[in-house]
Amino acid sequence: MTLSIVAPLAAELSTGPAQADAASTLINAAYEDLAQMYDAAGVCLLNQPNCENFEASQEAPTSAFAFEALAHDMQNNMLALTKQTLSTAEFDGVAQDVLDLDVLALVKSLNRSMPVARRILASYRDTVVVFADAVSVKCGAGCGDLSSLLRQMQSGQPAKTATLGLKEQRVISALRAEMKAAIREAPNWHLQHQHIRGLMYHMDQACRALALQQAREEGGAIVLQNVANCGPALSTAQGTQASQARAAFIAATSNRPVVGH
Repeated sequence: MTLSIVAPLAAELSTGPAQADAASTLINAAYEDLAQMYDAAGVCLLNQPNCENFEASQEAPTSAFAFEALAHDMQNNMLALTKQTLSTAEFDGVAQDVLDLDVLALVKSLNRSMPVARRILASYRDTVVVFADAVSVKCGAGCGDLSSLLRQMQSGQPAKTATLGLKEQRVISALRAEMKAAIREAPNWHLQHQHIRGLMYHMDQACRALALQQAREEGGAIVLQNVANCGPALSTAQGTQASQARAAFIAATSNRPVVGH
């Protein structure tokens, strides 16, 4: 969840090619960790302590704790990306404003324009909806009000029925709370293929923006050679290569079975 929110934030607040390169590199590292975590989750269970078929890296233990070691690496990458994007003081304020869905406060915290704040909050809103739907798929009728809140969000009505989307803010806050409660009824929930593709929309948009910040122009054409790209190849730019880490993550998630309602 953190990656799908922090990556768009990094793209919006990046100040030049060097910072865009560093952000893309960290996002690629996060994709690599996530791919290995998906593989580890399917092999390294507590009732299979040897994990003989899984080798995450030389540093990661071939045991039931390989997943935890990879999760620690992932957290470090997200911390580094966040620190690069925001100072500690800014992060505290921005995190609270995002959780509160407060557009005006977010604009003030970032000292940026309203479109930037709305872009970040859109990423957060979609992330909450995607994760809530993933939990709902697993817990079914035991989800309390989760399903009805999801239907409200998917209808688009909350955003249309109040000034500044205040009703949408209340619904998203309630949705987040219901999701946390429902997880107790569905401890084995996971993101399915359609959820991951939905989250990757925001990721790909962020990576495109970061790649273009590293571009140069030659003969009227945008050239991206030897740049860090964390998304798909850009069809409008010469010399772009799709992220191999992203491709590995997609491959790893595709191996996971689909759970029906």
